[in-house]
Amino acid sequence: MNRSVKQIAKHFLALVALFFCSFSYSNAQVVGIQPSPNSTYTTTPNLLNPTVNSWVGTIQGQNGGFVGGNTPAFNPQTNTIIFGYTTATAAQTIAINQALSGTGIQVGGYDYSWNINNDPATQQYGTLTGRVVLKDSGGNALQTYNYNYSQQSGGFITHSGTQWFPQDYSLSTLSNLEVSFTGKDATFWAGYYGPQVRNPNVSLRYTVDPCVSNPGFSPSCPGYNAVTSGNLFTGTTGTQAYAINQALSFAGAGALIHGFNYGYDYNVAGRQCGLLDLFGFCLTGWQYSDAGVATVITNSNSNILFSESNTHNGGNNGASGTYSKQFRFNNSLPSSALGGFAMSPWTLGNASITNMYSNAVYTPDPCVANPLSNSSCPGFAAAYLTQQCNANPLYNTSCPGYAAAFLTQQCTINPLYNQSCPGYASAYLNYQCSLNPLYAPQCPGYSTAYKTQQCSLDGLYATDCPNYAEAYAKKNILNISTDTTTTTTTKTVTTSTSEPSSTIGSDGTVSTTVSKTGDSNVDKAITTTTTTTNSAAAPAAPVQLSQPQQQPNSPTTVAAVSQEKKEEKKDATTTGSTGGPSSSTTASSSTASSSKDQPKTARQELQERRETAAKAKAIEDGKNLAENMGKSVDMEQQKMVQNVVLQAMAFVPGFDAYNKVILIDRPFYRPEDIYRGQVNVDNKVLSRRMFGPSDQLHNEMVEAQYKK
Repeated sequence: MNRSVKQIAKHFLALVALFFCSFSYSNAQVVGIQPSPNSTYTTTPNLLNPTVNSWVGTIQGQNGGFVGGNTPAFNPQTNTIIFGYTTATAAQTIAINQALSGTGIQVGGYDYSWNINNDPATQQYGTLTGRVVLKDSGGNALQTYNYNYSQQSGGFITHSGTQWFPQDYSLSTLSNLEVSFTGKDATFWAGYYGPQVRNPNVSLRYTVDPCVSNPGFSPSCPGYNAVTSGNLFTGTTGTQAYAINQALSFAGAGALIHGFNYGYDYNVAGRQCGLLDLFGFCLTGWQYSDAGVATVITNSNSNILFSESNTHNGGNNGASGTYSKQFRFNNSLPSSALGGFAMSPWTLGNASITNMYSNAVYTPDPCVANPLSNSSCPGFAAAYLTQQCNANPLYNTSCPGYAAAFLTQQCTINPLYNQSCPGYASAYLNYQCSLNPLYAPQCPGYSTAYKTQQCSLDGLYATDCPNYAEAYAKKNILNISTDTTTTTTTKTVTTSTSEPSSTIGSDGTVSTTVSKTGDSNVDKAITTTTTTTNSAAAPAAPVQLSQPQQQPNSPTTVAAVSQEKKEEKKDATTTGSTGGPSSSTTASSSTASSSKDQPKTARQELQERRETAAKAKAIEDGKNLAENMGKSVDMEQQKMVQNVVLQAMAFVPGFDAYNKVILIDRPFYRPEDIYRGQVNVDNKVLSRRMFGPSDQLHNEMVEAQYKK
């Protein structure tokens, strides 16, 4: 048979096949296991588009034809894919994220349906396969399902079913679902004489993640925090019911109800003869027993949210057991939105329903469990105050323990804050000791301060007083009274009115005066500047300590000595003429024996100036030596200073005058009393100071400091 005859015969047979197409049958099946058996799945509409452009790899064509065939054709009028003599594929991609949208959506599978014509009798036959591929968000195949449709009689046959995925996939993890068909004309005729696929249909099966709308749906839910109550029924048999919001009032008005666990025990007897049982034959007929329970949950408007009716038949042999169920709402509901929960048992014949129970699965009102969960919770302010007070009693003055905590805080900062502070006594002692180490014998540094005090009162208090050397030099070497007043610029030595006092100025000069009243302060007040030509009445002019002395052999010195000799001889002659003995040739004897009314000789004035300068220099040297001794840091330095002090102690003014003046050898004077009837006169002013009321008052002041 040539090709044209074949085409005509094939066209004829196609017309005959139209009669048989109306008698096509369906081949439906369910593949896989539903991932979440307790979930309710929703099916989308058909997601395949009946357009030419939607099926990739096809062209628009008629159902059958005499030309073409190397590319599959799609007839939009009949929604049919037709394959030719070349193996080819027609495919369409479903964008899952465009077909579905929302939060918590999970895809569990798909429903499929299509009509397949692969019947040799219709001359539309060959090889035909189908494929569905589920891809993840990265374009990788997660699941692949293949369908093979071999040649079959009967024209168009419907193939349908439900394909469950091994698990629910969240919407965010998926991208596409690809549907494709691959076919070829078995006879390789020109035109479209291969298998046909008509009305392809693919719908996704999805559900909303129960954990999103009901966080207490399962313990596997993220953040699961549901609580199961005890049995809320008051009894275990007979009809039992309760108002949900009242039964769960302890959970708070904002409690969320996720569902209920309920159940009962049943016991149903087997068949029993009503009246006459003759060797196993019931002449009056058998009686059967049954039992059942109806469960109803309503909302606050008394509308039924859930109902269930169970029946247990005893049959011939009877039945018994326990029935239990875990019911969860699709969306958690507040207790205020619910009405009641009721279970009504019934029995027929010899049967019973016992041990009924109903447990609510709920999340307590967060304000009840934790008033701090939301600022709008009743009791938030009190709970917040309690929380802060527990963390820090000083948070608010109303906190329990605030007073004690405040006292502790202040005592920690300063133990002197209150006498009840731990360590107050010790801190007070330390504080007083810091102000005055002499406050108490327990004070650190008390012994040192006490010694310093005593040394300041009397440098001779102890040999290691810093001013001991100075005090010793003043008293034992320079014979200076201990009440000497010392300043940074001058030093005044107070003596009796019969003795001259020397003043050392800041410029190094020394002035010697005789007290008029016995009190230097009074002398300062009454002293006025006077000018006199009498050298004996006027105070001696200041002598610069650093002024160099004239050499003994200088012309001036020789002349002065010669003049002194003449004056001495003259005085001796004058005295001898009156019958009295001559004065001593020493400067001190000359000064003591001279009359106040007679003018001093040049020798006497020179000698007085020398003594005054030497005495002032000794005072200054003693002061410096005492200070140096106090500053000495080791024994060797103190020994060196002590040697100098010893030399100062041995110093006698004018002692070396004999080394400077050459005396003419003359016969000695005969022994004779010079100062006849001389009587020592005490200084009454000094006596009054030492032994009068002033001394008594001073002692009382010293003793008073030890009586604190």
